[in-house]
Amino acid sequence: MDDFQKQLLKRLDLIIRLQLDRGLAENPPSTTSVVHRLFDFGLSAGEVAAIIGRPMNYITAISSAKKAKSKRAQNKGRSK
Repeated sequence: MDDFQKQLLKRLDLIIRLQLDRGLAENPPSTTSVVHRLFDFGLSAGEVAAIIGRPMNYITAISSAKKAKSKRAQNKGRSK
């Protein structure tokens, strides 16, 4: 990846972060819900970490918790 692409990615990350901050000012969602929303948009854990400004292990922990919760809900529905 050349320097231009890296700069472009940083700018796009900044635009996304600013939009998230703007949304936070009006009705602040939790960091967890923002992470889930970004995953729903199809972003990878690395991309989400870069946008949110949190470490990758924090993002993967949120993702793992969501997957575990949905798996528990599926298993609960099967046992009935």
